Amino acid sequence: MSNVLAAEYSRMVGRLLNEITHSLTDLTLDELHALPMEDSTSIGFNAWHVLRSADNIVQFVFHREPPVWRQQGLAEAWDFPRNEQGTGMDLADVQGMRFPDVESLERYCRDATEAVVAKIETMDDASFAEGVSARIEGQMLELTRGAMLGQVVVSHGNQHLGYIHILRQLLGKGGASQSGLPPELR
Repeated sequence: MSNVLAAEYSRMVGRLLNEITHSLTDLTLDELHALPMEDSTSIGFNAWHVLRSADNIVQFVFHREPPVWRQQGLAEAWDFPRNEQGTGMDLADVQGMRFPDVESLERYCRDATEAVVAKIETMDDASFAEGVSARIEGQMLELTRGAMLGQVVVSHGNQHLGYIHILRQLLGKGGASQSGLPPELR
């Protein structure tokens, strides 16, 4: 049983989620919620959206286990939507989302990253070729696990990391990267 894909995906997903978590470490609560452009979403929302999506896809869609989000009761604790993870939500609702503090969001990000990467590491190559279904923006999406992880988590997640970089720069905080290129690419 080969797990070459698990090693690659766990590295890519882990790096993305760790970069997002790192992007929060020097923010104040006001900066986490800031909307420096009229139609933008906050750094907090972008981080939450990516981690919530990865948590739900890997934990629930792939393994039919409750996401860390549900295990920790964060929807109730934060007065956030129980099932929504940001995709297709009304912009006014998204802009109105308030995290209790930066540390709570960082903790969720770390816990979700740990759980997601651990689950990916247990997958064998054949499991990445298996089809799964997920409802995204009201439509059922049928993809292989590999395609869903690549498109919805890695590709889409990196778009949101780019938004976080821009929002941090608009706030005068600099980019979000903790390490630049990984050592194997330098």
